[in-house]
Parts: sequence; C-alpha cells; structure tokens
Amino acid sequence: MMAIGLGKQAGAERCHARGFGHMAENIPLYGKTVLKNTNILFAAAVLENAFDETAVFSVLWPDEIEEEEPKLLEQARSMLPQIYVPSCDVLICDTIGKNFSGSGMDANITGTFVTPYAYGGLKSQRVAVLDLSDESYHNGCGCGMAHATTRRFFEKMDFELTYPNVITSTVIENVRIPMVLENDRQAIQACIRTCTDIDKENPRIVRIANTSQVEYIYLSEAYYEEALKNSNMEVLTKPQDMRFDKQGGLLDLGHIGPSA
Repeated sequence: MMAIGLGKQAGAERCHARGFGHMAENIPLYGKTVLKNTNILFAAAVLENAFDETAVFSVLWPDEIEEEEPKLLEQARSMLPQIYVPSCDVLICDTIGKNFSGSGMDANITGTFVTPYAYGGLKSQRVAVLDLSDESYHNGCGCGMAHATTRRFFEKMDFELTYPNVITSTVIENVRIPMVLENDRQAIQACIRTCTDIDKENPRIVRIANTSQVEYIYLSEAYYEEALKNSNMEVLTKPQDMRFDKQGGLLDLGHIGPSA
C-alpha cells in the first residue's frame, strides 16, 4: 500500500515501470523509502480466508512493518482458496470483475497468469469467461486471460474505463480480446473444440462462479471417480447434463453459489 496505494496512479506507474520481473525488489524498496521519509502512523493488515471473509486483522507500528508484513503475506497465501484438481481441459468462469480481483479473476486460483513472473493454480488448456460483473463498472480487465467470451460480456466492456489499468501496469495482455461468441453455449463449445489431444467425448471441465467463491464448483463427469476419492472434496450430486436456456445461456443447477 505504501509502494503503490499511497502514490495512486502515478505511484503505481512508477513502480510498474521496470516490469513484474523487478516487482519483488521494487515493492520493499519503495515501502522502505516511504517509511523513512514520511510520517506513517501505523499499518492495518486485513487477511481473508478461503470463503472471502475477514480472518485476521493485525495492526503494526511503523518499526514492525518491515519484519512482520512478510509473515502476514505468507499467512494470507496459506488461506487462499484453491481448486482441488490440478488440471483441466476447459475452465469456465461464470463472471469476472474488479470486485473479485484487481486483475478480473485471481490467477492464483485459475492459473491464468499473463506474466511469466508468476505461476501456480489450476492448469487449463482453454478458458471461457461468460459475463462481467456489474460491480466492475464496465472495466473488462481479465478478458485477456480467456480464450473465448460472450457477446454479453463484450457489450458490457468499456475500453476507455479498462485500458488505464493495463497502461499503468504495462501488462496489456490482460485486456486482449478473446474470441467473442454469441452466447455461453458457443463460447464453451469453441473452447472444447479447439482443445488438442483430449477425449472430446469426455472432456475434463471445471466451472466456477468467480474466483472469490469456489466453495461450490462443477466438475464434468470425467472427474467423478476421482472426486469421490478426494478427501478435500464432497460430491453433492450425481452427474447430470449441462443445461442451457433457449438463448444459449448456461443455467445454474443449484449448487454453485449465489453469484453464478
């Protein structure tokens, strides 16, 4: 927050100027400079658990920040939600937006990093993003992580509101426009169709509501036996057909959560 947040857009632009390859060096350097040259009264660290709830609230005096903040960061990482399968052919994310992640969707969960300097999360061959949240106010950051999206998403996106984020961060890949299909069905079909070296009759598909709520997810039938044996997972229903409305919109089967 001292390195980028207090400096607003200008501070963020300066910190990002050398690229993400230097971010691990620059953030502590900028933070220490702010601590040394300004009157920071204290720091308040808010850590969330895997259910998007406040889990820890820690207040640090200025002379504690440098030593304690890295520990809090590791604690925060340990509480990140995760998808308990390592890979899939197609990831479907119902909704992305700035209210879920600054990048639209949290790549620590989806594995959809657009920089070579970060890694982790689910490994997927194709990603379908179906909608943009109202809370994102037409900022379409995150569309560059997808291979296919819908006309609904594209028409909600405002380029003038979206581009300042990536011009500041220099990571313009995060707003590259994916394939724009007429509806959810076609976006998902395009992703499955363009996967290579997979079982097209029994694809491995993961569907999430968004990257803040992954307590309930959908897995395709290819995962059924694996999920039954996974102690981190509880199977709530037997396999059933993916359902769409007459306009090709993907229907919620009742278990994925309130934001689907």
